[in-house]
Amino acid sequence: MLFRLCLILFLPGLVSGLPGQAAKSTGHERLVAEGTVISIHDNSISIRNDKGSFVVLANSDTTIWRGGAVRLRELHLGDKVWVVYHAAAGNGEMIATEITANIVNWWGTITSIGPQMIGIAEKDEHGGTIGPATVFFDGRTRFYNGSKRDLKVGGSLQAVGLDLGNHRMRATRVWNLIPPPSRTP
Repeated sequence: MLFRLCLILFLPGLVSGLPGQAAKSTGHERLVAEGTVISIHDNSISIRNDKGSFVVLANSDTTIWRGGAVRLRELHLGDKVWVVYHAAAGNGEMIATEITANIVNWWGTITSIGPQMIGIAEKDEHGGTIGPATVFFDGRTRFYNGSKRDLKVGGSLQAVGLDLGNHRMRATRVWNLIPPPSRTP
């Protein structure tokens, strides 16, 4: 349930507002597109998805997230991005208001806890196990429903953050979902 809520909050409208629709905009609608960064320029990025390739312009009002607030030049080739944009009136250019790169939303059962990491058995949206994953955290990570001290092996968590590849994430937010069963002697 929480997984679906996060998808609704983070990934609205991915199936609408793709590049072929940009010229139809009046410049006031909030449109969303997704894809993979294939080139980075001074004030734009080129993105490819199953609809083709397109250029998105960025300006001083564009917010860019890649594990934290970054500049356009800090994006990487191959980053998976979600772009909120509007089409400029007249020429239909895609002007980004938000670019989010490599965000992942995982949940699972806690299998290990270290000083700066948590091992989980990652679950899919149906509760099936995907496999082991590592969630790293630092002083910028926010914990909800308790603190890091409240996380216990056997409990469940949800984490949102930057995908580091190979089933590793640097979390920006961690929710303690279900405490582990209490054990009485």
